Amino acid sequence: MNMIIENDKTETLTERSAGLKIQKKRPKLTKKVLIKYGFVWSILAYPVLLFLVFFVYVNFNSIIMAFQERSFTGEVIGWVGLKNFGDFIKNIADSPLLSISLKNSFILYLAGLLIGMTFQIIFSYFLFRKFWGSTVVRFIVMLPAIISEFIVCLVFKKFVEGALPTMFETLFGWKSFPNLISDTNYTFGTVVFYSVWMSFTTSLVMYPNAMNQIPDEVLESGRIDGIQMGLQELFYMVLPQIFPTITTFLITGFSSLLTSTGPLVAFFMINAPQQAFTMGYYYYVEVAGSQSQILYPYLAAGGLLMTAIMAPLTFLLKWALERFGPSQDH
Repeated sequence: MNMIIENDKTETLTERSAGLKIQKKRPKLTKKVLIKYGFVWSILAYPVLLFLVFFVYVNFNSIIMAFQERSFTGEVIGWVGLKNFGDFIKNIADSPLLSISLKNSFILYLAGLLIGMTFQIIFSYFLFRKFWGSTVVRFIVMLPAIISEFIVCLVFKKFVEGALPTMFETLFGWKSFPNLISDTNYTFGTVVFYSVWMSFTTSLVMYPNAMNQIPDEVLESGRIDGIQMGLQELFYMVLPQIFPTITTFLITGFSSLLTSTGPLVAFFMINAPQQAFTMGYYYYVEVAGSQSQILYPYLAAGGLLMTAIMAPLTFLLKWALERFGPSQDH
C-alpha cells in the first residue's frame, strides 16, 4: 500500500516537472464568493462607467460629429465630409481671435518651459540641499496646493484688483496703478505670471523627490572629481539623474499646449478679453457660452485636427528626449 502511494507521489512530481498543466478546481459560486466578487465589481463599475461615457463615447461622438452639419438644437442635418476641417484651417489665418488664441497658447507654453521650469529646478535644488530658508520657501510655494485652486485664484484676483493698488497708493502715492486683470494691456501678462506661479506647487514636490533618489555615492564621486556644490553639481550631476522626471514634465506640458486655459475661467468665466484668449479657453467659450449647437461640428473638426497634429509631435518629442537626452549611466 505504501509503495502505491509513493508511486502516485512520484508520478505526480514527474508530471509537474515535465511542465504538464494541472487542472485546478474552480471555486464554487457560494453566497460568500458572490458577495466578495459583487463588492469588487460594484467598486469598479462606477469608474468604468465614467470612462465609457465621458471618454469613449464623448470622443467617438466628437469624431463622428466632425463630419456632420447640425441644426440649432443639435439635430443632424447631413454629412459634409471634410468641409468643417477646411473651414477651421481657413479661419486660423482669417480669424483674428483664432490667431490670437494660437499665439497666446504658444507664449504660455514657452513661458512655462523657459521661465517656469528653469526656476523650478533651481528652487528644487535649493530645497534638496536644504540651504538656509528652504523650509520657508517650501511653505510659501506649496501653500496654494493645500488650498483649493479655485479659492487661490479668487484670492489672487481680489489681491490684484483691490489690495495691490491700495498698497502702491499708500506706500508710493501712485494713485493710477492699473488693474492688472481687467486692464487688457496687462491681462495676458498676469495670466502668464499666475500660470507659472501655480506650476511650482507640483514641480516642487516632484523634482526634490527625484533628487532625493540620487545615490550618495554618485554625488560623492562628483566631489572627488572636483565638482563643487551649487550650479556645477546641479548641471553635471543632478540634472542627468533626474532627466526622466524632466522628460515627463516636458511631454505633459507639450501635449496640453493647445488645451490649457490657464486661470481665465476662474478670472472671467466666459467674459475674458479677446487679447488674453488661448486655444483651450477659445473652445470653452464657444461651447459653454453658446446656446446653440450649430458650431459643434466645426469645433469637433478643429479639435480632431489639432489632435492629429499634436499627437505625433508629442510622440516625436518623447522619442527625441529618450534618444538624445542625458543618460543616468554616463
